[in-house]
Amino acid sequence: MSNIITVGNQPDSKISAFGDDSKFNNTNAFAYVIFENENLETARHSLLNLKEKYRIPDNVLLHMRLLNNDIYRSKNKVQHLAGNVLTELLSDIIDEMNKIPFLVKASYFSGTLPNDSGDEQGLDVVWSDKGVQSMLAKDALIRLNLKNYQYEDLRIIIAQDTTKIGFLGKNRRQAARWARGFSDIGAPSGYVYEFVLIIEEPSEEILLQLADIIVYMIAHAFDNEKASKDYRVILAKIRNYDFNPIVLSPD
Repeated sequence: MSNIITVGNQPDSKISAFGDDSKFNNTNAFAYVIFENENLETARHSLLNLKEKYRIPDNVLLHMRLLNNDIYRSKNKVQHLAGNVLTELLSDIIDEMNKIPFLVKASYFSGTLPNDSGDEQGLDVVWSDKGVQSMLAKDALIRLNLKNYQYEDLRIIIAQDTTKIGFLGKNRRQAARWARGFSDIGAPSGYVYEFVLIIEEPSEEILLQLADIIVYMIAHAFDNEKASKDYRVILAKIRNYDFNPIVLSPD
């Protein structure tokens, strides 16, 4: 039996990954925006400055589904954030984050979900969008390639999602908690890493709102039927990124 090294929630971390999921048409995605901890306040301050530049009230979240909603914009006095203005905001966000800098790591699946089945351990697999997003969250973590850092240096924060879903076996749990997982990649011999995630509300952490923006664009940009060229152009401005498509198999 392997020994476990718990990572993701240490208070003495050196880098932080902020993650969120998105669904568009046939595509599910999960993305992390990753910063060195010494740059976190600079990143937060830059986003707040952009909110001021674009006349976005403090109570309005940088949440793409809301910002793309005419009724929401009207109710929250951000009617001006439409069309080219919203595109300019998204582009400016990437430019400012590149200066800090940051890394974007994402995994996505575009296609039809497999039929429900059983896994190698005999557990029932109930395929759903939220279940797939939890797999993508784990996949992106396993493929992080931290270069100058170890997993022990990493703090992982993901957006709260209280939706209860089944996925592996009969148990149901909040969607955000399915993203927890294990990996022996990069671990010392005889050990595995256990990723323990910190779950926070996006309203309390603006860098989770940044993750929402990025993953929303990824889901739209890489859909196998309705890919958005405009979002691809914006995403291409990110200097450090890794977007990984995955294949799902019922076997």
